[in-house]
Amino acid sequence: GRTEALKQLAENLKEDKFAVITGLGGMGKTHMANKFMQAIRDRGEVADYEFSFDLLLSLNASDLFSGLFDVASAEWGDCIASQLSTGRTPNAFVRRVMNKLIEKYSKILVYLDAVEKEVDVYDFVEEVRGQGCSVFATSRNNEWQDALRVKLENFTMEEAKDYITEKLNNDETDDSKASLANELHRLPLALAQAVAYIKAKGVRGSIESYLSLYRQYPAQRLREGGRRYPLDGYTEAVYSTWVVSIRAIEAENENREDGDLELFCAKILNLCAFLSPDNIPLDLLREGIDENNFNGSLDELIKYSLIDFSYNSAGDQSYIRVHPLVQK
Repeated sequence: GRTEALKQLAENLKEDKFAVITGLGGMGKTHMANKFMQAIRDRGEVADYEFSFDLLLSLNASDLFSGLFDVASAEWGDCIASQLSTGRTPNAFVRRVMNKLIEKYSKILVYLDAVEKEVDVYDFVEEVRGQGCSVFATSRNNEWQDALRVKLENFTMEEAKDYITEKLNNDETDDSKASLANELHRLPLALAQAVAYIKAKGVRGSIESYLSLYRQYPAQRLREGGRRYPLDGYTEAVYSTWVVSIRAIEAENENREDGDLELFCAKILNLCAFLSPDNIPLDLLREGIDENNFNGSLDELIKYSLIDFSYNSAGDQSYIRVHPLVQK
């Protein structure tokens, strides 16, 4: 899926235009952006457009300071990074690091994740683009004046079926794939969790068995403890796929002799719910969990697509991310 959207993003960057991937939560904005960056990193080509960048930067728009401090530490060491930040405001530090990077690298691609409003990054984008950098972003906000929007919506039925086929690679019928897509409102995040569950079950996994479980968790379950959630298709789909995955982790680990892995999984998810969803340091989640159970819990949560590893701006994979909708 998203072939046309990837092509549109590549065209915009090739024409040196600032593009923003927009859409509701769960549409796969960050996934598409990471896929775009990975394609450039691995092949230097996206949708038949060739790119040649000397440096790729992935930054969380809400904390450019921390992201660029990591980059500065990787480029010049912690001591130099600290010197660059001493006595400078966060904005001045960001400007100084970008200037030094632009002096060192002739072609830089900057990806800004989760921009709230255009005004939040307008000055940064204009300044670095004025110095030759290419920039694109992701945002839930559709109101952009000086950027070309690549808007993501629910998968089409064909995109959904192609996605299921690619991920499952089994003998499911077209009708079964269509049933799963319709039940989950063709929402990319919900489909990702569903196919992760089916794959995790191996030979016992099928769309039919998954839908049987999924239908046990109707929208009414969203009303808990007197708190009411909006009962739209998105909320219902994400909630129900989440519950199915959590129940599977509990069932798989109820007879373990080396600890209650499902409890450690729950602890990690609960901690993640109170943190920024992107680039959560693993060391922040380790407290009170031994190494075997910690690694086992991460494996389970990743297997069911509830979390994913993420890289900081310096390429260090000691972080995880959790989708904001899963946090809720």
